[in-house]
Amino acid sequence: MINWKVLDSYGAEYTIKLKAYHMPGASVRLLSPQSLYTSIKGSDGHQDATKYTMYIPSVDGDITLEATYGRANLPLLQMSSPTDTRCLWSRTFAFPAVDQTSWAHGIASARNQNLTAAQKEVLLWHFKLSHA
Repeated sequence: MINWKVLDSYGAEYTIKLKAYHMPGASVRLLSPQSLYTSIKGSDGHQDATKYTMYIPSVDGDITLEATYGRANLPLLQMSSPTDTRCLWSRTFAFPAVDQTSWAHGIASARNQNLTAAQKEVLLWHFKLSHA
């Protein structure tokens, strides 16, 4: 069993206990909502434009977990312990979705000599169409 210590929508710590593969050397953790919903009866989720919300029944009252979308438009749960900033994946994916536009335009700017004009245009269309 793996214990995921996350913060609920009110900032309180909640531990999700699920069967999972433990990989101590892994620099990223993946939680399958399908596994969560199968393991915890009565749980459910809802997706909108800004976040993915999970509802988990509990003897102390229902728990609401909100996962806002990160850089790759993947929902990111807020963990109760700080993220290791030395980890490549946390540096890559851990910044607010509102920064995505400025990040995309920085890559596509004329100052960036690593991409051709055609590659920059494809990238801008990619972001405009809300792809990760």
